[in-house]
Amino acid sequence: MTDRGRIAVVTGAMSGIGRAVSDRFAADGWQVYRVGRGATGADEIELDVRSPEDWSSLADRVRTDHGRLDVLVNNAGILREAPLEDTTLPMWEEVISVNLTGTFLGCRALVPLLRQGREPAICNLSSIDALSGSRDHTAYAASKGGIAAMTRSLAFELAPAGIRVNAICPGTVETPMTSDLLVADAAAGQPREDKHPLGRISTPAEQAAAAAFLCGTDASFVTGVCLSVDGGRAIR
Repeated sequence: MTDRGRIAVVTGAMSGIGRAVSDRFAADGWQVYRVGRGATGADEIELDVRSPEDWSSLADRVRTDHGRLDVLVNNAGILREAPLEDTTLPMWEEVISVNLTGTFLGCRALVPLLRQGREPAICNLSSIDALSGSRDHTAYAASKGGIAAMTRSLAFELAPAGIRVNAICPGTVETPMTSDLLVADAAAGQPREDKHPLGRISTPAEQAAAAAFLCGTDASFVTGVCLSVDGGRAIR
């Protein structure tokens, strides 16, 4: 079967990787629900991934529109950098609630529609931090490690329904979330490019290409995978 005409929900779609994934899917002929905070465009939907009510409303809308969902990309996320002793409980809870709980809520709300989908797939955005440690990223690494573990568990649980579940583990990507980090590292004489054996950081489009593969029919026998798209950073 062709991938064209598929129906997808992408979170955090207002910028960065989420926007690139949405654009890639749309270019491939998919109908995309672009959801997230700060939605302003005609094809964008305001949604707080921490809100079960927002997820329920989105599920109702997709059900009314199509009666099914083919692809869910849980991309929404935040980063708060701080040493352990400076990581406050509110900071920890914010990162966990957006990154990890938001992914859980999205899967829980939309899996019933994915069960009705065509070649259904979930792609979660984890991180290189789930595979190797990173200084001052205690909360972020914990949230992304949880996403990786959740991905493997859901892949096993949902396989009988034909729903594939995979994750992407990006290295550093040039997005609004990382812009301040890149500037600070460069000013300190430690450019983040040096952490990646390929000698550069990723573009959002490169992460979107990985999502398109994992969610597409070319990956029809791929599930439970946490795919590093990190310029070799995990092997340093």
